[in-house]
Amino acid sequence: MKRIEYLLIKIVIIFLLFTGCSDDPLQVDVSDMQLNLKLIRMDETVFDASWDSPQITNIELSEKYKGYYQFYTQFILNNQMDVDDPNMGKYVAGFANDKTMKEFFMAAEDLFKEDKFDPYLYEMQTAFKHFKYYYPNEPVPMILTFQSGFNYKIVPNDTLLGIGLEWYIGNSSDLIKRLSPQAFPVYEKEKMQPEYLVVDAVKGFLKVKYQEKMVMENLLSVMIFYGKIMYLTDAMLHKKSDALKMNYTDEEWIWCMDNEKEIWIFLAENNLLFDSSMLVISKWVNNGPFTNGLSQDSPARVGIWMGWRMVKQYMENNPKVSIQKMMEMEDNSLFLKNYKPGK
Repeated sequence: MKRIEYLLIKIVIIFLLFTGCSDDPLQVDVSDMQLNLKLIRMDETVFDASWDSPQITNIELSEKYKGYYQFYTQFILNNQMDVDDPNMGKYVAGFANDKTMKEFFMAAEDLFKEDKFDPYLYEMQTAFKHFKYYYPNEPVPMILTFQSGFNYKIVPNDTLLGIGLEWYIGNSSDLIKRLSPQAFPVYEKEKMQPEYLVVDAVKGFLKVKYQEKMVMENLLSVMIFYGKIMYLTDAMLHKKSDALKMNYTDEEWIWCMDNEKEIWIFLAENNLLFDSSMLVISKWVNNGPFTNGLSQDSPARVGIWMGWRMVKQYMENNPKVSIQKMMEMEDNSLFLKNYKPGK
C-alpha cells in the first residue's frame, strides 16, 4: 500500500514539473487557430509605380486599391484633393519622385522588402490570434504599410492597421541622424528601431480600440487605462521581453524595477495619484528623455509602467477575473488596493 502511495506521489511530482509553466495565465496555445492577416504594401505600390503619366497611374492605383488608395493619398499624405482630381496624380508623383522620400523608401526596403517583412507579419498574425482567443467575435484589421514623410507612424481604425515604415529604419541610419533635432529629439530617434515595429502596431491598435474607456479623471485613472492596454499587449505578445513591450531598453526596465518603491513613495507623498492636472498627467505618461519629477536616469512614461504593474498584480491576485472583465472594470481603487510596490 505504501509503495502505491509513493508511486502516486512520484507521478504527481513529475506531472507538476512538466506542467508548471501552465501557471502563467497568458501562456495560451493558439497554434491551431486559423488566421491570415491581409497585407497591402502601399509603400512599394506607390514608389515602384511608373509616374511618367501621373493621371493614368493615379487612376490605375485608385481602381485597384479603391478606398485604401484614397485613404493613403488623402489622409496619410495630408492632401484634401479628391482622389479623382487630375492634380492628385501630380501630387503623388511628386512625393514618390522626391529625392529624400526615395532615400527613405530605399532604406526601408533594405529591411522590409517583400519577404523580408514576413517575420513582422508573422508576429502580428500570432498577436492577433491571441487577440481572437480572448475576443473571438471581434474583427482583426488589415495591415497597410506606407511611407508618409513622417506624417504618421501607426494609424489604426476598426478595419485597418497602418504602419509607416520610415519610422523603423534604425537610429544608426544617416537619414535618421539628419532629421531635425527639434522635430525629432534624440529620445525619439533612439526608438526608431525595427524591433519596436510590431509592439507599436499592437499598442496603437489597442489604444484606439479601447479609447472610449480612457477617463481623464486623474493620474491614477490614466495610469490604469494604459496599464490595461499594456496587460493586453502582454497577452498578445507574451514571448517578447517586458522591456520591449514598454519600448524600453533593458537598462531602463531595470531602473524602474530597482526604483519601484521609491517611485511609489514619491507619488504618494506628493498626492499625485488623484491629481487631475493635465500637466501632471502628461509628465508621467508622455514620451520624453525621462519622467519629469524623477531622476534624469529614469525612462519616460513611468506612469504607464506603474499602471501595468498595478493591473498585473491585480490579475495575479484575482485569477478568476478574465481579461474581458478586467478591461471593462471602472473602479480603479480595486487595482490600487491590490498593489504592493517591490523593492
